[in-house]
Amino acid sequence: MRFGPIAAQLHGAPSPAAILAVVEKQPQAFCVGAMADAGDRGTHQQVTAAVVFNLEAPLVATGVLIRMQASADVMNSLEFLQQLCAELAPDDHAFSGEPRHAAVCVLVAEVERVPSICFIRRAKWDGDPWSEHIALPGGSRTGEENIVETVRREVREEIGVAIADNGDLIPLPRLRIRLAGRERLMLLDAFVHHCTGTPPSLRPGPEVDSAFWIPLVELWNSRNLDHLALGDNADTLVYPAVRIPQGMIFGITLRVLTLLSDRLGMPLHYLEEIPMLRRKGPGS
Repeated sequence: MRFGPIAAQLHGAPSPAAILAVVEKQPQAFCVGAMADAGDRGTHQQVTAAVVFNLEAPLVATGVLIRMQASADVMNSLEFLQQLCAELAPDDHAFSGEPRHAAVCVLVAEVERVPSICFIRRAKWDGDPWSEHIALPGGSRTGEENIVETVRREVREEIGVAIADNGDLIPLPRLRIRLAGRERLMLLDAFVHHCTGTPPSLRPGPEVDSAFWIPLVELWNSRNLDHLALGDNADTLVYPAVRIPQGMIFGITLRVLTLLSDRLGMPLHYLEEIPMLRRKGPGS
């Protein structure tokens, strides 16, 4: 991890003016810490004390930097973490080959005046780990197409809905997915598209068993929280899930819905399975 060179190191209790001079020379310095008070030329201003890291020796504190809170480029805690995470190198050493790229679409429409999301049940295919799963329309990137072209093509092929070239496709954060039992990385891009006017007819393609609309309210209904236990050789894998009439939403699809709910500021309910907290049934 590298944050950029440190132009100068501060020791002891430097004056605010000296500190600000260093700040101007080190715009890439990352600041985090507690609040402090300091005087500057007879004025009393609130400043932020922060640790500065020397990238020649990663994550080793080399001094204390005080940045004026009044500065226009002061980062809040979330912005600081976002910039910090952007510098993190992904830990992909365990994967072999090029990552697989895929895209899915959260298709939203008002069905009988009820906001709903389109889901599909995948067709049954031998050897397909997602056979018969409830999913969002989407699939793998092919050829030289970009990821937006991928999601448009997959939505058209899987449910017969054409998203216009000028149609909004709002991206959600990319998911980096390690497929259990496979030493290959999958990069999944999810997009949100609102179908205005009359909801489009859903015409499942050959890889889709059925396509249907689920009201948003059902996804946020805590009564639909459930779990899914799947056998895998001698192991049992247990997944949190949302129960709908057509089956269980879990795994990657539930992760995408969680990203969407966080983006909306309305996190999905989550069934916490914690040992010793389960209530005993009557007569037990």
